[in-house]
Amino acid sequence: MEERKQILNKFFRGDRGIWIIIAFLVAISFVEVYSSLQANTLVRNGDYNSQFYKHVVLVAGGIVLTSAITNVGIKRLFTSNLYIAVVLGALVSWVMLILTPIFGSHINGASRTFMGVQWSELIKVFYVIFLSFWIGTFRNSDALEPSRKGWICLALVFLLSVVPIGLENASGFMLLTVVSLVLLSVGGAKWKAIFSIVGLGLLLVTGVVAIGATHTSKELRESSNPILRVFHRSPTWVARGVRAFDSVKETNKEDKYVVNDGNYQVSHAKMAVANSNFIGKGVAGGIERSRLPQAFSDYIFSIIIEEGGVVAFFVIIICYLCILWRSIVIAIKSENIVYAMIVLGCALLIVFQALVNMAVGVALGDFVTGQPLPLVSKGGTSVIMTCVLFGLILAISDHAKSLEEKKKNKKIVVEPAE
Repeated sequence: MEERKQILNKFFRGDRGIWIIIAFLVAISFVEVYSSLQANTLVRNGDYNSQFYKHVVLVAGGIVLTSAITNVGIKRLFTSNLYIAVVLGALVSWVMLILTPIFGSHINGASRTFMGVQWSELIKVFYVIFLSFWIGTFRNSDALEPSRKGWICLALVFLLSVVPIGLENASGFMLLTVVSLVLLSVGGAKWKAIFSIVGLGLLLVTGVVAIGATHTSKELRESSNPILRVFHRSPTWVARGVRAFDSVKETNKEDKYVVNDGNYQVSHAKMAVANSNFIGKGVAGGIERSRLPQAFSDYIFSIIIEEGGVVAFFVIIICYLCILWRSIVIAIKSENIVYAMIVLGCALLIVFQALVNMAVGVALGDFVTGQPLPLVSKGGTSVIMTCVLFGLILAISDHAKSLEEKKKNKKIVVEPAE
């Protein structure tokens, strides 16, 4: 019994609150993904059961990876030879990200996977780690005072890693940009620098919008100008922005409730929320799980609300807010600016992505994104990298716990023997 307890304690090292939330999210994932896939099996006669088993194996492997990172420890990960492996992994991921638009799989006009891996998900993690070390390098006392070379270095990394993500995944670009601004602000960056970054970002967005508004995707893809070809997704982004803006304006009541190809997913997401009637229809009782093509991924939150009602809505939100709260506590206890930034960066990536997915799930505007609900939606690379983010958070929480134990041991006064 004692040996079993020791094994469990070693596997589930770190903050127990985070582990409980992980277990809860995984349980919800298994139930809702199975429910959605079963509905797709009945309607489309596909082999969706095997997809569920793959999802279970993938999540289980991700949890093992989370535990492995926690047991390796945050110090060993960045101070031993493993640090070289992290750097090599970042370089390989960047090369594969650059090759994805050329050789990757084209789905709905975008190239996001290459060799079965969504490399942008890996870059997100490596970028947050880089930004955390960058802040730690240039932070003096309570202020962030980078040199000109420091700002140039950050700008180059951002342009070479985050901007390529945005060329195929605008929501991923926006997510990393917001996380960057929050970390820089928390790290002590001056407001002048923050506003300058925001101004440059708005200038870049204006240019992209201008290209998207004056060209079609086909024209950009077939253009002889390589710069224009890079922005072949911009007309899609402009169209989505216009559709989202039009959705908040007064429209013809007869047209408002017409479901067409352009608003099919958003309309059925709204129906799922409306069908819940506050109390929900119970597990596997949802109607829209068989109608939404991405019910097990992008729109899983809609299905959770339809089947679980308002209670499920608030429970999911509280889970992600608790992740952020526990991460802030861990960051404070870590007593290391780099570790604190890594914890906050990882937590913000998880929570902001969840908020974006939930906003789409409850149809707050007629827009869609490719952001899954972390550790709940069915996915591949996203599930694994979410588990990596949790692993980093738990590894730093284990480090913070060891610091507290050392402090307690120092306070113990050993009285001399008589």
